[in-house]
Amino acid sequence: MSRSGVALEMHREEDVRPVGCKLSPNGHATVTVLTAPLIILAPMRSYSTVVSAMLGQHPQMYSLLETHLFTCDTMRQWWSCYRNNHKLMGHGLLRAIAELIMGCQSEVTIELARRWIVRRLAWRTADVFRVLARRVDPLVLIDKSPLIVNRAEHLDRALTEFPKARFLHLTRHPLGFGRSFLKFFEDMGTSAAADPQVVWHRQHSNILSFLATVPQCQQLRVRGEDLLAAPDCHLAEIADWIGVRTTPDAINKMKHPEESPFACFGPTNALWGGGDSYFFRDPKLHSSKVKASSLEGPLPWRRDGGEFSTEVRELAQQLGYG
Repeated sequence: MSRSGVALEMHREEDVRPVGCKLSPNGHATVTVLTAPLIILAPMRSYSTVVSAMLGQHPQMYSLLETHLFTCDTMRQWWSCYRNNHKLMGHGLLRAIAELIMGCQSEVTIELARRWIVRRLAWRTADVFRVLARRVDPLVLIDKSPLIVNRAEHLDRALTEFPKARFLHLTRHPLGFGRSFLKFFEDMGTSAAADPQVVWHRQHSNILSFLATVPQCQQLRVRGEDLLAAPDCHLAEIADWIGVRTTPDAINKMKHPEESPFACFGPTNALWGGGDSYFFRDPKLHSSKVKASSLEGPLPWRRDGGEFSTEVRELAQQLGYG
């Protein structure tokens, strides 16, 4: 059978299994208890692509690209939002479905993934996430969709659907975030619609308000700069919190994000989306000491000499930036 034929057979198999169930040897559906997922909470341009890829290389974890599933309630809504969204936003889920359900990422399986979604427009997005989680279970499935932090309802949906989920709050200094945020839009050939410090403050405020409703044992905050500067220490901390192995071998595997099946651009019909294009071009871990940045003084992107607002400085200090 050809590769596309194998993919079609896998596609049909997934159709007949109830979501959240598997078939027992006697053919009856049995309810499965999925391993609780890990959801990374971070604004865009906050190291989430490389950190997610690193964590996903742990032998007991598996990381996805940006699926944006929790930003919508139904797949029909998701399809309406992301199928034609400036060629980027839907590609992460297409690549995940191609890899996990169809068996590989190719132009053929990406097209099959599109059809797979269209046939499930009546599904809830959480059920699609459960299908992906079941494909890797008992590994911890990792989701890193920055758009989830835009609105409280997105965050609430994730917790409601997966009440045992763990949430990793990943931060970046507002100055580094601002510079990277503006460079991203510049490289896209457009301009940012807002001062990046406003975006940074709003999204981290959303995260903190949400985490106030989450049990302490299910949340951890890590500064991205610290993790990249001392990966062994912080990867071990995260692994211990999640409850997976912290052996030297497991930590070393996490230092090779380039081994992820998603550490590259996708096929031509899902080329750009799903993560940071800068990471796709050079997916190896580059451990480096990030220079300390001040919260005082004029901002390089403000022509009027404007500085960080009082609210931004206070929140940054709360997150550990001096």
